This record gives sequence, structure tokens and C-alpha cells, in this order.
Amino acid sequence: MEPKAAQSDNSVVAMKNEILPSLAKLKFSESRLFQYCLAHYDSRGNENPTFGASVEDLKRFFNIDYGNAYCVIRDAVVSLGSRPLQWREKNLRRVEHWFTGATYFEGEGMFEFRLNKAAEPYFLMLQEFFTRHRLDTAKSFKKAASFKLYINLKQWEKTGRWEVELDELRYRLGVTGKYPRWQTFKRCILAPTADEINTHSDLTVTWRPIKRSRRIIGVVFRIKSRAAKSISKARQAHEDHQLLEAL
Repeated sequence: MEPKAAQSDNSVVAMKNEILPSLAKLKFSESRLFQYCLAHYDSRGNENPTFGASVEDLKRFFNIDYGNAYCVIRDAVVSLGSRPLQWREKNLRRVEHWFTGATYFEGEGMFEFRLNKAAEPYFLMLQEFFTRHRLDTAKSFKKAASFKLYINLKQWEKTGRWEVELDELRYRLGVTGKYPRWQTFKRCILAPTADEINTHSDLTVTWRPIKRSRRIIGVVFRIKSRAAKSISKARQAHEDHQLLEAL
């Protein structure tokens, strides 16, 4: 089969907020592969096309050398296909697989992907309460937890604030049961992932711990769009310039 045109860094990945917790368990290679695949789907359309991608395209996206490309992608396809996608629909808890299947065409260097139609409404035909980001962000992060924190922050971008309990944050970042000490969690996970987001993404984020007595029970994040921040700086510079001219 013929592959669709390779996705550019400006391609948009969109998904409903209900499935964001399922991203917590994805490994780094799995989350990258999932985003690449999802960027092929038109969230405004009503079809679920099967699409192809070449190993060469995926190699460039994963930033891996050609010798390891097939093995890395194959392992990501197999592991992602075996992980459950979970979400709630009112009083129902749904468990499905992300894809109905993937095929590798030997001798052609091609993969074919098929999104599970049961999960279609959560990736296609999105109308409200969904989170989206540009595909290039997925290429910039070096830590799996950075993307997981980023996608949760994007959900709260418009409100500019996300307050989350510490156990829930550990779960959303895929480190439940790890880093039980606050100082270790802060040093190994929270601080470096926030730094990567501030360095490589379209968001700027600051955070502070929430305490109860002497115990850390959660974290509150302050979120700003980098575009909004640039506009604010430009407006301030313009006002300062007008003030200087008036003096």
C-alpha cells in the first residue's frame, strides 16, 4: 500500500481528556509511536482510514539510526498493541486496545496501522473537552514523564492552573510505587520534567508543593502559553515605549 504523506512537525495530535490517564503507562517509544499514528487521523472527519508509514519516516521521527529502526518500531508496535486503553462513559468503565492491528510489509520497509473503532470517538470527531498539541513537541522531550506531564498541563492550559494530589500526579506520570520520598521525586522527576517543558514546549510552567502540616500532599502548577506570554511582553514593551516618549 502507499503511505500517506509524512507528518510534519506542525501536525496536530488530538484526544479526548478522558483517555489521558491511560498515557501514564506508556513507555517513551510507545508514546512517540502513538502520537505519530494519531497525527494521521483527521479529528474533524468521520472515517477511520488504515494508513501506512515507512520505516524511513518513522526512523526520522524517532531519531534513531537505520540499523536499529525496525527493531525499535516493531517492539513499540507490539508493546503498545498489548496495553489496554481505559476510559469512563458515565457509569461504565471501558477497556479496549489502542489498535486493532499493525502489519509490517517485509521487503518494502512499510508498516500499516489500524485504530480500534471502539476507541474512535475519543480520537476522531472531537467537539469538546479534548486536548491537542503539535507533533514536534513529542520529538523534543528526552524523558517519558516529560510528555506525560506536558499533556496533562495542556488539558489545563486555558485555566492556567492545575492542582493535583501527589499520588494522582505520580500515577499520571507513570511512576506509581516509585520515588516515595518527596525530595527524590522532586529531584528525579518533577524538576527535570518541568525544565524540559519550559525549554522545549509551547508552555511555561511553575509549580509549588501543597502542604498539610509538614507533609507534602500535592502540587499546584501555574501554566502559561508561550504565545500568550510573548504577546504580553510585546504589549508591555509597547507601553514602556509610549511612556518614555511622553517623558
